[in-house]
Amino acid sequence: MKQRELSLVYESVHDILLPETLLFGQIPNTASHSQAHAKLKQLGRDSEPRLEPPHTPGAFLHVGKTGGSTVSQQLVNGCHAFVTKPCHMDVKNESYMSKLTTYIHTPDFKRLGSKPDYVFDFYVATLRDPLTRFISAFVFMHPQNKLESEQRFYRRLEDVYKCFPTIETFTEALGDYNFREMARAGNCTMLARDILSNRFRDAHHFYYDTKFILKKLPPESPLLVIRNEHLWHDWVSANQWLGQESVATFPDAAVRDYSNRTLSVSKQLSNLGRQRLCRGLEREYQAYWQLIELAVNLSPQEKIASFELARQSCPDLQSLGHAKYQALVTATV
Repeated sequence: MKQRELSLVYESVHDILLPETLLFGQIPNTASHSQAHAKLKQLGRDSEPRLEPPHTPGAFLHVGKTGGSTVSQQLVNGCHAFVTKPCHMDVKNESYMSKLTTYIHTPDFKRLGSKPDYVFDFYVATLRDPLTRFISAFVFMHPQNKLESEQRFYRRLEDVYKCFPTIETFTEALGDYNFREMARAGNCTMLARDILSNRFRDAHHFYYDTKFILKKLPPESPLLVIRNEHLWHDWVSANQWLGQESVATFPDAAVRDYSNRTLSVSKQLSNLGRQRLCRGLEREYQAYWQLIELAVNLSPQEKIASFELARQSCPDLQSLGHAKYQALVTATV
């Protein structure tokens, strides 16, 4: 199909996918919303005309170290913008999410919302508890944990990790810091605080975090969430929200699973180090809680479970999400 024809199809879908009554994080029981879901079902079910990236109605946002690489294997076009599409030809039982979304990961996040083609009607984001995501990213990008074949992609970070040979030394450099305290002391301390404040672009899994995603999302667009801790459960609920009745799962399709690899630098962290890192991640938790709260495919009980996991990871930050947590608990009584 020619590009102009694709554009016409997209324009015909756009109005019905975004009724004025559809508010971010809500699913109103209205006729216009029913029409939107009817159109999504039709788009997901029909093989032609197929809207190709980036002209799809939705975007799949793969936040680093959240399980997005595993899920992306089930997206026919689940690869970077510069890669020839389709890139996953062996996808079986293709999902509506695969048919309806454009895959966005590093470095494509910078395009999000900045170009007409990168503004979408709905968004799917992969998320993970911020503390475990940060530790996983730190260990994943550490040059000492890379195979020889992987080294060339991470050489630019060698000087960074000279400051922080372990996650514990990162928290020591960070010190007793939170985002309200901008005082800097020493080069490594400055670097550690810059990493948590989105001022260091080279470490892309740190820079393109949950805070970054939240700032890029238009408030009127529905958000679907796939949590790392409930990967295939949320995959099913997100596809069902898009109108797919029977959704296949792929629990044995894990990608970049380091659990069986002996790592030179581990995830080991002291209680003091955890407390310091939690304080440094305060804004990240605020963004995470907001996205969880707004997820249209999660039930109140599922949102409560994610809040409780965050409270277990960082008990000192319980007060930050207390009002949101209590509101969800009260709503389920």
